[in-house]
Amino acid sequence: IAGRAPTVGTTVEVGSNVTVKLGIVQQVAVPDLTSMTVTEAQDAAATVGLNVDLLGTTVTNDSSLDGTVASQDPIAGTLVDEGSFVQVMIYLYQPDVPDLTTMTVADAQTLATSVGLGAVTETGTVGTPDAGLVGTIVSQDPAAGTSVPQGTDVGVVIYIAAS
Repeated sequence: IAGRAPTVGTTVEVGSNVTVKLGIVQQVAVPDLTSMTVTEAQDAAATVGLNVDLLGTTVTNDSSLDGTVASQDPIAGTLVDEGSFVQVMIYLYQPDVPDLTTMTVADAQTLATSVGLGAVTETGTVGTPDAGLVGTIVSQDPAAGTSVPQGTDVGVVIYIAAS
């Protein structure tokens, strides 16, 4: 039903005329929204008379994908009724923590910042007789290879000269 008069909920007298307008819903092809930003996907869908429904996120360690469409349902090329919704999943960048062991805190901070992590903070020390290791990182938390939200701080334990 494309329209009616009087509108639904209106009280009318018995025998009154009621007009019902029938219409055919247009079928449209779903565009390929993958790799687009949310705004671009919404614009592309609206161009053909569709809506976008954001379902959630898919974690990626590729910062270039952050905020873009990872997947969609229905897939591109599917014919659907005009006004339908295309459900999308969006990439969310979460860096993998790099291995900071044997680095100085300053070098570790530079690397951590470059991948989107927060502060590298000394959380403890351990003695070593090896003068070449003094001032370098012996362990870290979170561990290397862990996928974490952007801005996550990394705690490190530093070698100091054994007494």
